[in-house]
Amino acid sequence: MSTFYATSNNTGYLLYTYSNHIIIRSKKDNMFSKGQVLTSDFLQDLSDTQFNSSIYYSYIDLYNNLIIRRLFDSSILFMSESITYTYFMPRLISFSGKLIILVEKKYDNKRYI
Repeated sequence: MSTFYATSNNTGYLLYTYSNHIIIRSKKDNMFSKGQVLTSDFLQDLSDTQFNSSIYYSYIDLYNNLIIRRLFDSSILFMSESITYTYFMPRLISFSGKLIILVEKKYDNKRYI
């Protein structure tokens, strides 16, 4: 899955995954830059959204933790460790002035939202 975010002055950003990496490429006019690796611990379920003039993204890491980060910020904004359950398809959305994560968890072979 990849997402392109258009910004002003004919620029933009392409966010995508390759293997265990989440990569960003910037676009100026009709030229894309070389990809920059944002993280190397990606396992599955990249989700991203724009909120308050920033791009946020979430994913499941190699240890089955749910991670939320902001683009161009190396720190982890949120990490939920998965000890007894498994996350399924988390979706990060911005709605009504809030950043929301929708998560489905599997515990004892039952699914919860």
